[in-house]
Amino acid sequence: MRVTLDWHGDRVSAIIVAGSRAGENRAARHLLESARSLAPIEMGDLRRSGRVSGGRISFGGSPSQPVIAIVQHERLRFKHPRGGGPKYVERPMVTEARRMLSLIADEIHL
Repeated sequence: MRVTLDWHGDRVSAIIVAGSRAGENRAARHLLESARSLAPIEMGDLRRSGRVSGGRISFGGSPSQPVIAIVQHERLRFKHPRGGGPKYVERPMVTEARRMLSLIADEIHL
């Protein structure tokens, strides 16, 4: 018996890298939408300031807003009577993890 193998490792690697980047951006956009819906409503500009860049999400556009975003995320004792609350990024990272992994996997086409 004779077996011939044509290895296309570079091509496979390129497909995986490109797909994972595209999936990472899809997953980040999904996380951003989930996080926006959980961000404190009193901080309306905070919800609108969310961005995706290079598979990462961020909140807070002007120089003072990132500090506000961090404080609002971390302070568990703040009251938010109009809705939203702390850990608005962390919570969907847990609850939406399966969906985000699926979005990444969907973009890797071999």
